Amino acid sequence: MTNSKSAINKELILKLARQAFTEERKEFCPDWEESELSEAILQDFQVVFEKFAELIIAECSEAIIKDSRLSDVKIAAKCCVRAIKEHFGVKE
Repeated sequence: MTNSKSAINKELILKLARQAFTEERKEFCPDWEESELSEAILQDFQVVFEKFAELIIAECSEAIIKDSRLSDVKIAAKCCVRAIKEHFGVKE
């Protein structure tokens, strides 16, 4: 996790973006290998990846909290949402 809980965990987001990029490329082209170009693409889109991660986390968090099937475990659901946000360094 990052030093500040108010900043998104950029290292984790970039790691996951790199993993997604690599898996997608290898699925499309099995002989594909990472290069300086692929690293440049990841770096260029880092801000987009971070914003996308924030949006996904917010959407999933809202879905968990609003899910009526979880009404009996609402406190646990809120704790799960908090844990997910903390893991990714997303501020409440």
